[in-house]
Amino acid sequence: MVWGRLAQLGERHVYTVDVGSSSLSSPTTPFSPRVLRVSGSPNRDRPTPFTIKGVKWQGAKKADYKLGKLHSRVYVMDKQAQYLSYQIEGGTRTPKGTAIAVPTSNLKLNKYGNMIGGRNRIQRLLKKKNTFQGTINGVAGIWQRPKQGKRSGGGFGTTGPSGLKLLVAYVSSVTHQPRFDFYGIGERSVRKNISIEMDKAVARALRSAK
Repeated sequence: MVWGRLAQLGERHVYTVDVGSSSLSSPTTPFSPRVLRVSGSPNRDRPTPFTIKGVKWQGAKKADYKLGKLHSRVYVMDKQAQYLSYQIEGGTRTPKGTAIAVPTSNLKLNKYGNMIGGRNRIQRLLKKKNTFQGTINGVAGIWQRPKQGKRSGGGFGTTGPSGLKLLVAYVSSVTHQPRFDFYGIGERSVRKNISIEMDKAVARALRSAK
């Protein structure tokens, strides 16, 4: 029997595979973390290394059989689960501090689709001479001042399209829709490979039998 369930170990999301009444340890579940890492990432074309490393596997052990708990698990580590939980289940995210910083289309992002600068990205962005933090027309965030330069008439002011640009918006909450089918991907992966891998496991057991 193969089944998926929502189980919480601390803040982990767990996909559990019952490998049945056999003393063989499960060879099947390693397919699940690999498939989840590659095809199941919320941003499947550019997951960060940190997100990829957060998907872990724990295989079944022979000792588990005596306890009636022979199963393998694919789970998400606590730190990664803090943000992946919203991609898996959806929900409304609220800030730990005063607001959530949401980048707009005016801000250049890194290759993973995140703000550049790591943990201090807000501070680094505000250190630029042409940016400031404030509320304009009721919208709070980080704004970019327009370029200044000499005009053709000899004056000094904005060049090109004038006006402030909103780089990062400060919002009180963000609502997420589920888009990472963690349990579905895990179950489909196991169903696809379990027969093949169990046959391999039985063959290995027979070869090593005395």
